Amino acid sequence: MNLFSRVLALFGVGGLANTDKGQQYSGPATRSTEAGIVVSDDRAMQVSAVWSCVKLITETTSSLPLHFFERRSDGEREMLEQDHYLVQLLKWKPNPWMTAIEFREAMTAQLVLWGNGYALIERIDGRPSSLIPMKPEHVVPVRDETGIRYHYTTSKGVVILAADSVFHLKGFGTEGIVGLSPLAYARSVLGITVAADRYASKSFSEGGRPAGVLRVDKFLTDDQRNKMKEIYGKVSDTEVSRLMVLEGGLEFQAISMPPDDMQMLGSRQFQLAEIARFFRVPLHLIMDTEKS
Repeated sequence: MNLFSRVLALFGVGGLANTDKGQQYSGPATRSTEAGIVVSDDRAMQVSAVWSCVKLITETTSSLPLHFFERRSDGEREMLEQDHYLVQLLKWKPNPWMTAIEFREAMTAQLVLWGNGYALIERIDGRPSSLIPMKPEHVVPVRDETGIRYHYTTSKGVVILAADSVFHLKGFGTEGIVGLSPLAYARSVLGITVAADRYASKSFSEGGRPAGVLRVDKFLTDDQRNKMKEIYGKVSDTEVSRLMVLEGGLEFQAISMPPDDMQMLGSRQFQLAEIARFFRVPLHLIMDTEKS
């Protein structure tokens, strides 16, 4: 058996290289990261670099011209007329509440974030009449003996949809069943970014640096420690110039932690480039012109 025959045998006639049954995964299942931050899909979109990359790609893609052709018997292509049902569906009105551009933006956003875009196909007399976007985080492709089915989690439970009832727009993948999710694979990078944002927010809310240390010459009991917190708990305040009154022979030692020592600015700049790499977007297109 030659190489071509072995490849055909691997795929089979109309078959799939991936013969695993059950749920088809588009990325790591966990949302936790090594930075100790759980990054949900909504939290990822709060990162300005992610928002900018997704918006740039979706708006650019949805503005591109869209034409439809059919293959004639002689092998040549012929452009479909404007009244053809596919042209009406995909170029003008995919469903009653969305324009074609809005639909393309929604599907592209799903593709960019989750690696897969899903839309429910509604039919009239067997012909597609509308395309309704589904929530990609709630869709799970499952392979069984009959092929691919889609398990869609709704408020009323899980709905199982046949393959011909779902318009599945796949992104970059390895086996042709599902696309790989950029969000899932970028979660560790996003975790560092979110952790840095939280640290910066906490630092600014407390005046940019710790006010100081209160030293006591002996170990405190639990009651004394609670009393200390009650008396001096308001030392950390947004007012950097706030004065403290020290009692009982306490010694105050100021702490200085310049931003340069924390490397916060450099770290956040590096994470911006890391996020842009996942989405294949040049930095200057998301308003980072430092090295342009």
